Amino acid sequence: LIDSVDASINAFSAVQLAATNNDATSVTIDTLNAIRGLTINGDNVTDYQAAIAEETSIADVTALQALIDSVDASLVAFGNVQAAASNSDASAVTTDTLSAIRGLTFISANHTDYQAAIAEETSIADVAALQALINSVDASVAAFAAVQSAVASSDASAIQVDTLSDIRGLSVIDANVADYQQAIESETAIVDVAALQALIDSVDASIVAFTAVQTAATSSDASAVIDTTLSSIRGLTFNDAHLTDYQGAIAGEAEILDVAALQTLIDSVDASLAALASVQTAATDSDASGIN
Repeated sequence: LIDSVDASINAFSAVQLAATNNDATSVTIDTLNAIRGLTINGDNVTDYQAAIAEETSIADVTALQALIDSVDASLVAFGNVQAAASNSDASAVTTDTLSAIRGLTFISANHTDYQAAIAEETSIADVAALQALINSVDASVAAFAAVQSAVASSDASAIQVDTLSDIRGLSVIDANVADYQQAIESETAIVDVAALQALIDSVDASIVAFTAVQTAATSSDASAVIDTTLSSIRGLTFNDAHLTDYQGAIAGEAEILDVAALQTLIDSVDASLAALASVQTAATDSDASGIN
């Protein structure tokens, strides 16, 4: 008994020295087993060493046991996170699970987003990888909140490429950011990332379609400009029945600077056709009194 007490005191002193020196490589399973009343898991010794080395002091065996227990709980919790990633189901990963993981920082309000992100992963190698994932979720939530604020204020000038790039799962084209800003400002609400992606996609499609119109004008050949081309251009109004006339008008232009110029051209075609229809009606009715 005396010998076991002496061995326990010596072993605990070794642990305290390891904490003071921030080097617990000499704290082995035998060291820990020698400490009377201490309960450990032999498989976790490497993690205990890391935890001890991170401490500045360990006052007594009770404090050491608390540290050991926190390491054990952390490993169990992280194992649950890894299983959640492997199973693509993080519904069992609670805030308590995350809180138990040593060194992990997170925002409780983003818990549901963390669950979704964890479930999307195929594996999470270590706590550093989990922290990186958590950080990306936090950045994504903050960035999307900035987009929603931009909608509410009708001012998206602060929405930059970096903002959009931070939003997890969002695909953007950097060159189109100014157009995205205008589109965001024109919205009354963007409820979720899926809605934002739909908006982004519509902007991208609009730019591609308008470029096709500009190319048609430059090449004097608008045969490839069809109704779906025009309908893809955001904010453009037109009459499907007049497509052939629009094609002729577009081909007759040397250039079309912007959507406003295209709308003016479309409107002029519509007005021209309406005027011609009035003339034809007057001829049919033998009454041109309404022709100005």
